[in-house]
Parts: sequence; C-alpha cells; structure tokens
Amino acid sequence: MFIHHPITEEELAPFLSDAKMLQVPETEVPHPKLNKYPAPIKTANEMLLVKHEEFVTIILNSNADLMQDYKDQKEEWYSEQKRAIEERWWKEAEDAVKKAAEAAKAAAETNENKEIVSHHGVKF
Repeated sequence: MFIHHPITEEELAPFLSDAKMLQVPETEVPHPKLNKYPAPIKTANEMLLVKHEEFVTIILNSNADLMQDYKDQKEEWYSEQKRAIEERWWKEAEDAVKKAAEAAKAAAETNENKEIVSHHGVKF
C-alpha cells in the first residue's frame, strides 16, 4: 500500500523533458574520490588489522610484478615485430637490388645484340 499516490506518465513527462534539457559540462563534474583499499573499522580485532595490511601489501607487490611482466612482454613483442619488419625491409631491398641487376644485365645483353646485328648490316 502506497503512502502517496503513484505518479503517472503524464505527470512525470514535464520533469523528464526538463531534466533532458539540463546540460552539465564535463569539466564541472567532479570525479568521485574513492579510497582504493578501504580500511577495516579501527575497533575491529587487532589481528584483522594486521592481516589487512599484509593483504594490501601482497596486492600492491603482485600488481607491481604483473605490471613489470606486462612491460617486459610488450617490449619483447615490439622488438620481435621490429625485427620482423626490418627483415622484410632487408629482403625487399635485396630483391630490388637483384631485380635492378637483372634488368641492367638484360639491357646490356640487348645492347650487345643490337651492336652485333648492326655490324652485320641488319637494321631494326
């Protein structure tokens, strides 16, 4: 049983339309200030307080280790990618040099053939 009568959609509509028109700039909205690791109540058992501090220390150390592992893996992955790209570039450069040498050799052979034919009096 309601203490007050329920609000109908018609009664709520003007408030919703007004609320939609309100604009709050993002820079003016403060970020919530949250404690990362909430501390237990000070009146709690002393053993719980010690265990809580140990737990927080373990978590912080574990997070630091995980971040270091992540950085190492990322550095290794990027170095592998860089090495693969460099190998591909060197291969492409070698292929380009080979193609240029083959083209120069083919051009030289063509010139020799033209000179041999021109000595025999045949014109192209």
